Order: sequence, then C-alpha cells, then structure tokens
Amino acid sequence: MKYLAQAITFGSWMKCIHFPHILPICEFDEPDFNDASFRSWEEVQQYHTMDCQFAQGWHLERIQERTPNYYQKAAVQIKKSGLAYVIDTWVDIDHPDFEGRVYRGQAFAQGQNAHGTHVAGLITSRTFGVQKNATVCSVQVMDGSGIGSTTNVLQGLSWAYYDWVAKGKPKAVVSMSLGGGSSALLNQAVESLWYAGLAVIAAAGNSNVDACLSSPSGSKQIIVVGATDKNDSFANFSNHGSCVTLNAPGVGILSLYPNKLWAYMSGTSMATPIVTGIALSLPFTSPFELKNILIASGTKQVLSNLPDQTNNLLAFVMPPEICPTQQSPTFLVQRSTLPHKTYPARDESMASLLQQL
Repeated sequence: MKYLAQAITFGSWMKCIHFPHILPICEFDEPDFNDASFRSWEEVQQYHTMDCQFAQGWHLERIQERTPNYYQKAAVQIKKSGLAYVIDTWVDIDHPDFEGRVYRGQAFAQGQNAHGTHVAGLITSRTFGVQKNATVCSVQVMDGSGIGSTTNVLQGLSWAYYDWVAKGKPKAVVSMSLGGGSSALLNQAVESLWYAGLAVIAAAGNSNVDACLSSPSGSKQIIVVGATDKNDSFANFSNHGSCVTLNAPGVGILSLYPNKLWAYMSGTSMATPIVTGIALSLPFTSPFELKNILIASGTKQVLSNLPDQTNNLLAFVMPPEICPTQQSPTFLVQRSTLPHKTYPARDESMASLLQQL
C-alpha cells in the first residue's frame, strides 16, 4: 500500500507534490513510521466521480430566477468570462458544442469516461453551459472507471496552480466534481490554493452523509455545493451539513456526452460546474470575495427537505437585461420535438431510463 506524508524536512525524496505555502506532500511504498522528518501519514485512497443516475434536464432557467418558472426561458451569460480548471476524468474537447473553448491540460490518469465531458458542458457548452464565454482546461485525475488516487488528485491540483501562476494569475477557479474518504492532506492542499488566490469549488458528495466527513468537501474554507431537484427539494442523495456552502440544481441535468451526444445525469457533480459557471459570470478579485458574493446573491429560504445545519441557499446569477430569445430553453424544445434515439444510450440501463421520461 502506498502512503502519503507531508515533509517537515525535505531531502532527496521521490514523487513529492508541491503546493503554495505548505510543505511538500510525498508518496512512499514502504514508509518508516518512526521517521521523525514527517508529521503525518495517510494511506493513498481512491476518489471517484459524483454522478449517480440519469433523468430529465431543467437547470439553466432555475438559477436565473427567484421564483421557479417565472421567465419560462433561459438567458445566456456571456458578458464576463474566466478560466475553469476541471479536475475530473477525460473530456471530449472536440465536442462541437464546446466551440473550441475547452482544451486539454495535463493527464495524471488514463482512460476515457463521459463524466468530465458532462461536467465541462455545464460550465461552457453552447447549449447547456452557464457561462458561454468561459474557457475550460481539462486536468484528468481519474481513469476510465471514474476512479483516481489521492496522489492523482494532488498532482492535478498542483499542476493547475502552477499553470495558473504561469499564465499570470488570470480570473480562474478550480472545479472538483469528485470526492472520497477524508484526507487532511487533500483538504490542506485545496486550502493552500484558496489562500494563494485560486478559488476551489467542490462537490458535497452523494452519500447522504455529513459532507465534513469527506474530502475535498471537508474543507470549511472552499466553496462546497449540494444538490437540489426541480421542485426545490434537497436531493436525497446529497451530502449535507455545515461544510456545504450553497446548493444548485443537481437532479436530472442534461449536458454533453462524448461523440457529439447529450445525456442526462444527476449528482453533486452536476451542481458543482453549474456554480462554477455562475462564478465565472461574477466580478471577483479573490476567492473570499467570490464566496461572499455567491452567499449574498443566493436565493434564500426556498429549499425544502434540508437536513440539519445545511444552508437554505440556492445558487443564483442575475440574468441579462435582454434574453436572446422568447422561447423555452433549447434543451426543452429539443426534448419535446426529437425522439430519444437521436441521442444513443451507452447501455441498456440508460436507454430504459430515457424511455421513461
């Protein structure tokens, strides 16, 4: 079993990962637990994507309304933009709906999985993205099964930070639709990025437990997102509690799927990029300012079935003064007029679910 430790004194150790303001985090195959040059040890564990099922879509309109179904249309956020580092699975950057706004950064895992494409699509795709003018950098830390190790995730975060620095620290956020067991080192890593000026937005998780018991959602400093459904009810799968900053649509969300397709998914994985898209539509100069704006502008006291200590706050972004069209959102028009076979399913279980919609 591999172990991670944070170095107190740094020697000629291999496979060390560097973050701002904290000591290197190093990986070992056969550690000496009596080594006085380290203050903590952690087993390397697995982290996984935060999607859970397929269902119907509705998200764009809801985040731009104080009252559900008030506008009956979805405005397009394009006035402000920025860069999102999507720490996730592989992304199909050639999907035409991205219109060239998504590029590949660094890969720390191999294999293809549709999760990252769906997540990136909710940030900046032409049809489903919240911020149509944002740029997305794909940083792959999970394999074709949607699983990656603590080391993979730390490497991806470290790479994103130093790439951001090399670019001159533009307006940017890190979007993490993943989670796993509690890790003090991972929590410290995301907080180090936060204090260095790079905001982190992470999924609360889908286990219906206290989000503080998982990572990176257990970090109290970053922005952690829970999931809601189209009736403004807190999703029964979503993690909850004091570590959740705010909530966003996460049940039955339609977005991109590899090979020019679309798909419906649910999970805090979907709520997180929606908040990321909102963040890139807002004026902010620091992670602390961004978090305060999201909290202050959120729609308050509209959610039901909230577990104890969970903020009754729904993510909101002010719609443009003039909507580009007076019709229903594109995805509603397409869903009502085109047969399901236009968007082929990857397996029989998905096809069965789509046929029930």
